[in-house]
Amino acid sequence: MSRLRIYFVAACLLAVIGLSLSVIGLPWLEADLPGILLLLCLLAALVAGGRRLWRWPGPWLAPLALAALAMVPFVIAARGFRRLDMIAVLFHVEFGTEGANLSGFVNETIQAVVAASMLVLGLVLLRNWLGLGRGLFVGSAVLLLIANPISLYSVRSAIAAEIDSDLVARLRTADIGPPPAVLPDIVLIYLEGTERTFLDRPGYDGALDALAPLDGEGLTLTGVRQIEGTEWSLAGIVASQCGVPLLPNGLRFRNNFAGMGSFLGRQVCLGDFLQAYGYATEFVVGNDSEFAGYDNFFNSHGFPTIFDQQDFHSITSEAEFEAALAGWVMDDQIVFEAARQRFLDLRAKAAPLALVIETIAPHGNTIFISRNCSDDGRAKPDYDPARALRCTADETVAMVEFLRANRRDRPLAIAILSDHLNHSRTAASVFAGGPRSNLALFLGLGGPRRINREASMVDIYPTLLAWLGFLPPDTGAGLGVSLLGTAPTLVEEKGLDRFNAELLPNPALSQAIWAETGG
Repeated sequence: MSRLRIYFVAACLLAVIGLSLSVIGLPWLEADLPGILLLLCLLAALVAGGRRLWRWPGPWLAPLALAALAMVPFVIAARGFRRLDMIAVLFHVEFGTEGANLSGFVNETIQAVVAASMLVLGLVLLRNWLGLGRGLFVGSAVLLLIANPISLYSVRSAIAAEIDSDLVARLRTADIGPPPAVLPDIVLIYLEGTERTFLDRPGYDGALDALAPLDGEGLTLTGVRQIEGTEWSLAGIVASQCGVPLLPNGLRFRNNFAGMGSFLGRQVCLGDFLQAYGYATEFVVGNDSEFAGYDNFFNSHGFPTIFDQQDFHSITSEAEFEAALAGWVMDDQIVFEAARQRFLDLRAKAAPLALVIETIAPHGNTIFISRNCSDDGRAKPDYDPARALRCTADETVAMVEFLRANRRDRPLAIAILSDHLNHSRTAASVFAGGPRSNLALFLGLGGPRRINREASMVDIYPTLLAWLGFLPPDTGAGLGVSLLGTAPTLVEEKGLDRFNAELLPNPALSQAIWAETGG
C-alpha cells in the first residue's frame, strides 16, 4: 500500500473527526458547509480505504459511544440558542419537558445526532486504518466526558463556593403593607421573544412599527438587559414578578419540583400582593401549564386559576382548535381571544382584576404564525421573525384597544413586556454590534416618561410595585430596585459582566432564592 494512500485516508478521517467536533463545539457555526465537507471526506476515505476500514472495534467502543451520546442533548440546546445555557438546561431537566417536544429543534437534533455519530465513526475507522490500540477509544471517551457541559458546570459550581459576591446579602423580601386607596385593574402581556431591540435598531423592516405609538405613551424602560437566569420564558416571568433570577438549586436538586409544596416559597412576588389585596387573578397561556413548572409558580403566588391549552377546547370547535395549534402550542390569535373573554369574566366580579397573558409567536429560530397572519388560515411554525413580529404587534395593539374599550370605572394598568431576548440566530447576528434590551412599556397610570437607566429583568418587579402604587418609588425587592427611585441597580453598580459572573454559578445565592422559609 502506498504511503500517499495511507496519508490521504488518515487525513480524510481526521477531517471527519474535526468537522464533527466543530459542529459539537461551535454552536454559532452554521452546520451546512461542515456537514457537506464531512460527508465528502467520509466518502473519499471509504472509497480509498476499502475493506481495511471495516473491522469490529470490540467492547471498547461502548464507553466512547456512551460518552458521545451524553453530549447530544447539550449540543441540541447549544445549537438551538447559539450558546449553552446550563441554567435553562438544568431547570428543564428538573421539571421535565412534558407539554413540549423537539418540533422546534428538528435541524438541531439531526445535527447533534449526526455529529456525534460521525465523531464515533471517524475514530473507529481511523483506529482500524492505522492499527491503533484501544487507547484511542479510552482516551477519546475520557476527553468527551471531561468536556461534557455537566462536568464543566460541576467544576465551576465547586469553584464558585468561594465566589466573592454580596448578592445573598443584597437579597430583599418585599413587605406587603396596607393596600393603596385605589386598586387598579392590571393586565400584564408577555410577548415571547419580542425584545425592545426590534424597536430601537434597524434590521427587521419596521416589524414592530405598530407598537411605536404605545412606546411613548406611558412609562418606558429602555435599558432592561438580560442576565443569567432570565433567558427563557418562565425565568423572565419569575424575574419580573419576584425580582430574582431563576437559578438552579445547585447540582443536588430534586428531580421533580412538581412534588414540592410551593415554588420559591420564601419569595414574595407580585401575585402575593394581588392575593393579599383581594384581586381576582388569572393566567392565560397557549401551552400546557405543567410544562417547566408554570402551574407551580402561578399557583404558589396568587394565581389559582390558569387557562391553558386544554381549556381552549371550551371556547372553540375541534376544527378551529386544530387550526390554531401551531406545533405544540396554540397560536397568539386564540390566546388573545381567550384573554378577552377571561377579562370580561373577571370584570364582572366586584374585586379588582389581574390578568397575565403569555404569547409565543417570535420565539426564536422557529417562530409561530397565527391563523390571521398565515396564507392558508392555519397556525404553523415558520422561520421569518419579521413576519411573526408584525403579527404580534398588530394583535397586541388590538388587545390594548379592546381592554381600553371595555374597562371599568377603575384605573386600568397595562404592562407590555418581553419575557426574554429573542432566541433566533438571525437576531443574534443582526444585533451583534451593540447591547440588546427587553421590552418594558407601562400604560395607563401617569403620562409619558422615558427611563434610560441600565437595569435587568429583576428591576421590573419593584418598578411594577412602585408604578402600581403598592410600594413607594424607592422600593427594592429581590435583587432589583425600582427605576422610579434613585437607588442604583446592580447593573449600574457592578456592570453587566460582573453581575452575571456573580450570578452563575453561585450556590449560596441559589440556596437563598430557593429556600422555602426564612428571612
